[in-house]
Amino acid sequence: MRFLMEEGYRPLISNELFEKVQGKIKRRSNINIVTGKAKIKDTHYSVKDIVQ
Repeated sequence: MRFLMEEGYRPLISNELFEKVQGKIKRRSNINIVTGKAKIKDTHYSVKDIVQ
């Protein structure tokens, strides 16, 4: 038997901080989801395209 107990303990970090960090991780990721499929970005550093 499984169950989910919400607020059963004091969290180490707030939900707001958790979501903020997850957003940063997603933006820095080298993978995009395009039409439901994972696609690796051409370049990890987008500034490279601007400088050239």
